[in-house]
Amino acid sequence: MSRLRVVNLALPKTGTTTLTDALRQAGLTVADWKIRPGQSSRSDIPRQHLGKVIYEDYFASGDPLARLDEFDVINEMSAVRQDRSL
Repeated sequence: MSRLRVVNLALPKTGTTTLTDALRQAGLTVADWKIRPGQSSRSDIPRQHLGKVIYEDYFASGDPLARLDEFDVINEMSAVRQDRSL
């Protein structure tokens, strides 16, 4: 059986926290908007927004999830600021 991977293209205030909680209770490893300290075994992605990691990895390797293999779920990957939108 292949591994289940879930990518949710959500925006803020659309129930992403509730979805994250439900998926974690189901036993899945979830990255939600930003990778928090202790959430990853990697040293190069904690405290980064998912959108930034995905964008960098896509252009560096062609694989937008290259550094996110330890997560079963990518939830709310948007990052919007005055100087960028990812």
